[in-house]
Amino acid sequence: MFTAAELKEGMVIRIEGQIYRVLDAESKAGAAKLGGVVKTKLSNVRSGHIWEPHFRPQERLEEVQLERRILEFVFTTGDTCTFMSPQTFEQLEVPRAVLGPTEKFLQPGMQLPVEFFEGEPLSVAFPGVAEVRVARQRHRHTRSRKRPGKRHCLRTA
Repeated sequence: MFTAAELKEGMVIRIEGQIYRVLDAESKAGAAKLGGVVKTKLSNVRSGHIWEPHFRPQERLEEVQLERRILEFVFTTGDTCTFMSPQTFEQLEVPRAVLGPTEKFLQPGMQLPVEFFEGEPLSVAFPGVAEVRVARQRHRHTRSRKRPGKRHCLRTA
């Protein structure tokens, strides 16, 4: 347990049975007899919904410890992505919903940190930069010589 004044970005807390990741926390001092307030922006780790509650600085909150494991991506089937532990070779299925839109950038053999709470995968951390290859280009843009600044789109088949 800790106080709301100690909240920092990246912490994971439990409020009313729900698990939230702190996206932003800002303390505001109160004037005279009024107490301060801690403004926060929280993300529900299961549903992804954003919530912006305010707390009193002395309010007690419960911090949650997540287990973080490096897993290797193996393959995707249906609504799950299969990862393998490089140490034990145990295979774990992670729902595609946990990965979100970044799932399409997974490549077999990629090693990524996966965060677990009570044995359930909550999030997969992707690197900030990924090397990808453009497979197909739909349109080619060229600048018009008649009107600089105007672009024309040429279709190529």
